[in-house]
Amino acid sequence: MPNDESSFRTFRHQADGEPLIEVDGPDGEGWRWIDIVAPDRETIERMAQEHGWDRISVEDVFDDTPLSKFADFGDHVFVVLHALGSLEPRVSTIEVDAFLADGLLVTVRHQPIAAIDELIESALTRPGTAEGGPDRMLARIAQATTYPFLPLIDLLDDHIESLEDRAIVRDPGVVGEVQALRRDATRLRRFVAPQREVLLALTREGATPLIGRRARQRFADVYEQLYRTVESLDSSRMLLGSVLETYRSSVAEDMNSVMKVLTVFSAIVLPLGLFAGIWGMNFANMPELAQPEGYFLALGLMATVAIGLWLYFARRGFIGGPRLREIPKSLGMGLFQMAALPVKGLGAVVRTLTGEERR
Repeated sequence: MPNDESSFRTFRHQADGEPLIEVDGPDGEGWRWIDIVAPDRETIERMAQEHGWDRISVEDVFDDTPLSKFADFGDHVFVVLHALGSLEPRVSTIEVDAFLADGLLVTVRHQPIAAIDELIESALTRPGTAEGGPDRMLARIAQATTYPFLPLIDLLDDHIESLEDRAIVRDPGVVGEVQALRRDATRLRRFVAPQREVLLALTREGATPLIGRRARQRFADVYEQLYRTVESLDSSRMLLGSVLETYRSSVAEDMNSVMKVLTVFSAIVLPLGLFAGIWGMNFANMPELAQPEGYFLALGLMATVAIGLWLYFARRGFIGGPRLREIPKSLGMGLFQMAALPVKGLGAVVRTLTGEERR
């Protein structure tokens, strides 16, 4: 049974064979914490025989799995947790295996974890950190390994807001970053969601007599943190999907504008090309070839048709057109802009495809 008034003793074992470190409480008695970093199978097998650990749990120590676990074997409890590991090149976690018995806590980790190292240092230098039994220390370990997930979620939310702004201006780098973040969020949820269920089981009264009321309260706080973490990850995945849709909509809208300009230009130039083709045929007896004013008449007819089509498209709302009272002042400018349409349209297409256009 957990004893909240017990003193604190700790043992640390390194895989390179360094001697165990023991710190006794004032009365020379108390509970033990054995922390094993980068374990070898021989050490774990020897301890399993000494303390009567379940064989399947011993195999789980060396089987790196994304699933957290809680198993009650009566005289001892086996818990698997995951701490945040490296963020590059992808989000990863470090497995923490814990064996909890009456007066004994054994933690096994395959890599150093800064949060647990700091907890050990704090327990060695400030006895108040280690008050209570091994069950409360296990709850502190769960809290220390879970806390780093919260700043990571805040960082993810800030990154999503930045991606939303970049998606509106059609930054082509958004697609790759969204896909990478969605993979990381999915991978992180694969570790966090099962751990949330384990913490929920540890909060239940009567789950095991080895976990006292104070420890269950701390486990409940950790469960609330993990619950918010999982909910935030689910929301982030949906927001990332929305960012991708925003980017695609912005690109499609810009491309539609470009295609509309090119289509209107083609519709205006088509009859002009027809006129030029007709008068460009080399037949000796073609009518109007002998007219001195024919060249200017043909140009005037082309200009009239072009302006008429432009006004028609503007009236139908296909393109924007000047107000009627501004036509005399802007006629020359309008013709210049119409002549520049193919250049502007081609430039917009190139900028869209290469991702060089910015707002």
